[in-house]
Amino acid sequence: MASAIITLGVQMAVSFFLSSYLVSTLGEVANGFTQLANNFVSYASLVTIAFNSMGSRFISAAYHRGKIEDSVAYYSTLIVCNVILCLIFLPVAIAVLANLGSIVNMGNADPADVGMLFAFVFANFGANLFVSLFCSAMFVVNKVYIQNAINLFRNVLNAALLVFVFSFFTTRVCYVSLIALLLTIMSAPVSLIIKRRVVPELTFNAKAFSGKFVRDLTSSGIWNTVNQCGNILTTGLDLLFANWFVGASPMGVLSVAKTMPTAITTLATTLNNNLEPELVIIYAKEGVEGLYRRVMMDIRLSNFIMAAPIGVFCALAPAFYRLWMPSLDAWELSVLSILTISNFIPWAGPQVVYNVFTVMNRLKLNSASFLGGAVLNFVSVLLALYFTDLGVYAIAGISSIISVARNLVIIAPYVSSLLNKPWWTIHRESFVSLISVAGSAVVALVIGVFIPTGSWGGLIVAILVSCFVSWFVVFLATFSREQRIRYIGLVKARLVND
Repeated sequence: MASAIITLGVQMAVSFFLSSYLVSTLGEVANGFTQLANNFVSYASLVTIAFNSMGSRFISAAYHRGKIEDSVAYYSTLIVCNVILCLIFLPVAIAVLANLGSIVNMGNADPADVGMLFAFVFANFGANLFVSLFCSAMFVVNKVYIQNAINLFRNVLNAALLVFVFSFFTTRVCYVSLIALLLTIMSAPVSLIIKRRVVPELTFNAKAFSGKFVRDLTSSGIWNTVNQCGNILTTGLDLLFANWFVGASPMGVLSVAKTMPTAITTLATTLNNNLEPELVIIYAKEGVEGLYRRVMMDIRLSNFIMAAPIGVFCALAPAFYRLWMPSLDAWELSVLSILTISNFIPWAGPQVVYNVFTVMNRLKLNSASFLGGAVLNFVSVLLALYFTDLGVYAIAGISSIISVARNLVIIAPYVSSLLNKPWWTIHRESFVSLISVAGSAVVALVIGVFIPTGSWGGLIVAILVSCFVSWFVVFLATFSREQRIRYIGLVKARLVND
């Protein structure tokens, strides 16, 4: 957890400075094309996620049951499947690149530059399929901190290389994706070497490919594909809709406004990924009751970590954007960001319950409801764009409203039932998150009155003071005395052991 949070903190700091630098160097429209290209990759992941999303889990389960041959077979099967998928995607990618001008509104951008941007993003997608497989070894031995360290180094090097390239070469947006591709290629041998050291038994054997294992992976992973479909309909098409219906410039503004909400979402994903292995172990050993106790701990931990940044950001967003993006409308960016992130306000803590579906292999209802909500979002946004003047505000806000409704009406009671608890159990934690975020926002507004936020120095001090005060208040207010003692004891024990 510590390595993940440190890595994410560095990533957010790099993104903070880098996004501002890229917008000032390339313009908000070019920055929007970078995110749009990545959205196109998410469309392709609909297929790959069916095979790869549960790969680490199956490899790890077989390995720890002593079935080394099965873990090798799963690993080898995934490699063969990914090679086949890359060969299938190649002509599709070429077709998209050949017709890119008719698919997206280029505005004043250089078509050749944007085309190269998309080409490098597509290539990076293929390379990452194999790097992620090498990194599965770190999941197997529960050494995710090694992967976090690799990601940390990549983030720093990515920023340094981008600044160097834009300082000494002609400004081109395709450099963003080219450098990302080069870093992925560089990380491949590093990840492969680490894999051989931590799990030497996990080797590729073409003869171990098995149709049975393809079915195993697909039957579980298909529900994650359904989730990805919902994710694309909810957020993956927002920039494309903005490009088509509102214009290239508003698309760029929306892409900038999504930067900090995306960082919050990444923090949530990071927490879930690092908490999941322990949940699997506890569920296997202690059953549903043990899982419930750990999930409740994880909910409070997630609320403690996430509520303060969300509340403080919502309160200080206008001051932040006035300094970060002086060429854009700070209030417009603030409203768009808050609309985008508002689904986390009552879900800062309970967002970790999505791990329960994977741990208990109960994915269907979550995936089906997510897809249903996404279809509703898709239709609602289209209607709003056609019949109202809300524009990008409709794109940013409607998805959050539907997400909040789904979480409270479907997910919360369903998780409570899976854990054999009253239907309102998770709703209670949602209320705690709502109060925690609102309290953190109030703390930040009060501190902003006493600490001037018109300069970077003042804003940073206000943010730090607000976050630390909010963390302290949330820790005292939402954890019982026994929970506080337990958490402090866990931290002390880990520090002593290390």
